Amino acid sequence: MVLNTGRVQHQWHTLTKTGKVPALNKLEPGPFVEIHHDDAARLGIAEKDQVAIRSRRGQAVLPARISDRVMPGNCFAPFHWNDLIGEQLAINAVTCDAVDPLSLQPAFKHCAVTLERVAGERIEALDLNTAIPPTAALSRLLGLDTLPAPVLPDAALAAPRHQVLWASQTGNGELLAERCAERLRGAGLDVQLSCMDAVSPRQLQGAASVVLIASTFGDGDAPDSAAAFWHALQGEQGAHCAELRYAVLALGDSSYDQFCGFGRKLDQRLAELGGRRLLQRVDCEPDFDDAFAAWLDALLPTLGSAAAPQPVTEPAPVAAYSKQQPWAATLLENRLLNGPGASKETRQLVFDLSGSGFTYAAGDALGVWPRNCPQLVDELLALMQLDGQTMVELKGQPAMPLTEALQAHLEIAKVTAQQLQAFASNAPDLQRLLQPECKAELQDWLWGRQLVDVLRAFPQQLPLASWLALLKPLQPRLYSISSSLLAHPEQVHLTVSTVRYGARKGVCSSFLADRAQALKVAIFLQVSKHFRLPEDDSVPVIMVGPGTGIAPFRAFLEEREARGAKGANWLFFGEQYAATDFYYQEQLQAWQAAGHLRLDTAFSRDQAEKVYVQQRMLEQGAQLWQWLEAGAYFFVCGDAQRMARDVDAALRAIVAEHGGMDAAAAGAYVEALGKARRYRRDVY
Repeated sequence: MVLNTGRVQHQWHTLTKTGKVPALNKLEPGPFVEIHHDDAARLGIAEKDQVAIRSRRGQAVLPARISDRVMPGNCFAPFHWNDLIGEQLAINAVTCDAVDPLSLQPAFKHCAVTLERVAGERIEALDLNTAIPPTAALSRLLGLDTLPAPVLPDAALAAPRHQVLWASQTGNGELLAERCAERLRGAGLDVQLSCMDAVSPRQLQGAASVVLIASTFGDGDAPDSAAAFWHALQGEQGAHCAELRYAVLALGDSSYDQFCGFGRKLDQRLAELGGRRLLQRVDCEPDFDDAFAAWLDALLPTLGSAAAPQPVTEPAPVAAYSKQQPWAATLLENRLLNGPGASKETRQLVFDLSGSGFTYAAGDALGVWPRNCPQLVDELLALMQLDGQTMVELKGQPAMPLTEALQAHLEIAKVTAQQLQAFASNAPDLQRLLQPECKAELQDWLWGRQLVDVLRAFPQQLPLASWLALLKPLQPRLYSISSSLLAHPEQVHLTVSTVRYGARKGVCSSFLADRAQALKVAIFLQVSKHFRLPEDDSVPVIMVGPGTGIAPFRAFLEEREARGAKGANWLFFGEQYAATDFYYQEQLQAWQAAGHLRLDTAFSRDQAEKVYVQQRMLEQGAQLWQWLEAGAYFFVCGDAQRMARDVDAALRAIVAEHGGMDAAAAGAYVEALGKARRYRRDVY
């Protein structure tokens, strides 16, 4: 359906401008969604029912108003209420954040939505000063006075829908969910595609099936886009998932201890709640295309088909460059950002996009296909006791010398659990380390070691076929883009910390720092829909990006400068020493002098007691709270394990102190920021 938003007749700007808000509230005391009688009957919606309004952007839940003022196929919702007044009332979460540039009032907006009745009338607290007959009061409390006459809807219209839900931190989960939904629709199924945080377990009750595609974040945790959903599954709402028909596809990387941890926990929790698996969960490595295709082929027969598969009249549009078909870019600039004497090595890398048609948006990430260090390849071949000129065949590749396969196609730095298990068969000391009670000791021993170091400690003599089975495909690395295409039309910039520890080096960071300028570098775009500037250029933006976390915020600042955005910008940046680690110092200070940027820095080692960005936030808590109340977006980029958690804790403390709330209310306020897409994180 088409959703229109705006003001009803008596909600003109003058009423709010002259402070006559009580008069406005008396005329229209609450939010609503207006629906035509025909649509209401078709959807089984009665007056004052709670209706979920969903778009690809988000969701609101509003009471229904049935009338002839809207056309069939259309609905209308005023935009004067928000999530501070009640949960999921902000219609901007469904449309966009645009406002009129002169009056700063919300712009009139429309978008495509689906409507679904999720509950009956919401009963507010009774006014005890109003005389209500006891039976009428009881009827009202129970909701009996608003129940519509039973209507048996058309069977086809009442058919339950298949829900496809995604949870993604970098965008892969969302991409696969879109492909899954498209395939199911092609089989004639009625499918609703949503981010996990856009729905609640209650709303899944009665679904034809629920297909969940879930990435893992951190130590087996839920991504930001699924945190609220996962929390709800632990509470009373989880009971709504009893008898739910579901399937889980988990995304992860077996190099990490908690491989597909969130997907596994999600699958287990739904089973505990009484859900019924349609098929066994599949855990995918980063090279997930084949596993996803096989899982989808197995899933489709379990769902049934409402109609014959629809023929595809036109091929779906394909991005000009992708992970499978990257752009071969020239590295124009490789500039060290640290000053003399720095203990870190952070570089600005500039790629040439001339003639490629390669596009990106501020907030996106760049995928880089690395090449392994030639010296590391030689060292590994010697330990393997294999000839680098031996021809080998890898999946999807023509035959090539083993040396080339190790340089460009196989992961030879990370040590995997599968490799350790294989090596332990003739290494008793390694067998001991692999025992569950020695997990911490094993992690300490592996710290800083790569595959060649393990082979020196535990020599192996394996046939070539065994090695090819043990070595995983080399994967691209993702880096936040640190430039705006408006400011640099034919370039894309990265800000990369080069990893070096002893004789060992980070695979991609050292490739970019040491060898990329002599080669063409294979790059592709990783869209980050969750990490975007607000569409409204007048909205203030707060950014917290210590270290290389500054990367997307340099892009944001360049973008807003190029767009002539009037919204204020505030950056919290931190590193070790101002003299050696103040990345983009001249550019940031020039923006500061021009009034384009408010800048707060935290250089942790420049004083006896370490100071970090979260402490600077707390020091400026009163003003930060004012910015949030003025509608500011809050962005965080950088380390997930410590920095992002400390920043989140500081944000909640600021809201509690300066908003006059207890911890629970402050937590609810911050969660509402997340639901309204005003709290966005790009953390790793």
